[in-house]
Formats: sequence, C-alpha cells, structure tokens
Amino acid sequence: MFSLLQLFWRLHWPICQLQRGPQDLPAAPALLRFAMLACFLSGVLVFTLSVSVADAMLRTGFSLAISLLIWPLLLHAAGQQARLLQTLTAVLGCAAILNFLLWPLSWLIRSLGDRAGLLPLLLIALLLWSVTVSGHILRHALDWPLPRALALAVLLFALRYGLYQLIFA
Repeated sequence: MFSLLQLFWRLHWPICQLQRGPQDLPAAPALLRFAMLACFLSGVLVFTLSVSVADAMLRTGFSLAISLLIWPLLLHAAGQQARLLQTLTAVLGCAAILNFLLWPLSWLIRSLGDRAGLLPLLLIALLLWSVTVSGHILRHALDWPLPRALALAVLLFALRYGLYQLIFA
C-alpha cells in the first residue's frame, strides 16, 4: 500500500507544482478510481474538523459529484473528450493531495483559536494554490492560454462555492 501511495504522490505532486500536466499521467481507469477514493477520503477528513462524519461524507460526495459533472462538460464543450480520463485523474488526485495539506493546517488553526495569528493566511495561500492548480490543469486539458484558464478556474471555484452555500448553508 505504501508503494501505491508513493506512486500516487510521484504522479500528482509535479502537477501540483505546475511542472507537469494531466497529459503526463497514464490513462488508467484504476488510477482514476484511486484518485476518486483519495479525494473522497481526504475531503471527509477535512470536513470532519467541523461537522459529523455523515455530514462530511455528504458534503464531500457533493463536491466530488460536481467535479464529475463539470469537468466532462467542459472537455466536451471544447471538443477534448479524449482527455477526460487523464484530466479527471489529475483534478481529483491533486485535490486529494491539497486536502491532505489542508487538514493539519485547518486542525492547527481550529486548535489555536484566537492564538492562530497569521496562520489563516496560509489557508488563503492554499486556496489560491488550489485554484492555480485547477487553472494549470485547464490550460493543458483545453489548450488555452494560462490567463484564460485561470479565469475559468476562478469562475469554477465561485460556482462550486455558491452551490455549496446554497445547499449546505
């Protein structure tokens, strides 16, 4: 299992660092399933800091469903359906990695409360990094210039956030 996690990290971390793109991942359905599982588990882990496990599973499932709906629609609209497997694998795998980075930071901020100081700024930096990674993946998946892809990533974040607030507020 440890070697599988190492492989997962080695494949996705360079994408999180903006050094590689989704096209550098193998087009493997098993890797996509693993990325989906990792994304789901990491999302539940983060949400359980503030809600029950059942609610965390519901919220993470919603987030995953949004990704599984929006990304195929985007690729279909751009005529890039052939890139779907690698793109979804990259999106979900990178989300899992960023969630695993988010979890200890969120836990620390919650634990420290008013004494967290400037740590919440790291949350903002992680959020910006996440949107940048999405833009980077969009750039490669859609063959768009980076500014356009980043603008779409911001729009997708706002859409996801708005839907999330509408349903779970």
